[in-house]
Amino acid sequence: MKKRIAMALIMTLAVSTTAFAENISQNGSSSADVKATYNDGADAGKIYSVDITWQGMNFTYTAADTVWNPQTHTYDPTTEPYWSDGMISVTNHSNDAITATPSYAAESDYENITMTFSDRSLKVATADNGINGEAGKAVTGNITVKPSGELSKGVTDTKIGTITIVIS
Repeated sequence: MKKRIAMALIMTLAVSTTAFAENISQNGSSSADVKATYNDGADAGKIYSVDITWQGMNFTYTAADTVWNPQTHTYDPTTEPYWSDGMISVTNHSNDAITATPSYAAESDYENITMTFSDRSLKVATADNGINGEAGKAVTGNITVKPSGELSKGVTDTKIGTITIVIS
């Protein structure tokens, strides 16, 4: 048992610790410089989170109003036909800016109907608080969608195509 205690004492004394000692006389003082170093934490990288909200994607085509013309024996239009429009909202919760790019593919038999987008390449700023300055604030951009072309009479609640949003 005494050998174990002696061995433990020798091992403890062998461990090196950096220390500075100074001999101070009566009424003396000692000082040491205090230093610090900043170390960046690990970079979290780019984190993407985007909400897409589709509003009014069930479009309505309203035919032109007409009035009977007794001289030509035809109906003359009094208004132009028109479509309702829709909205796509893109909310960026990411720590990097994003670009939202819409596209449209028509179903067969509806190739005459096209979509116009208010923005073909919507840029939405980062939600990174250090950049936009508003804590806890996501950034939203909107794209208005407007169909064009003529819809045949009698079509009701029918899929005419697909809109896709690509985020980059």
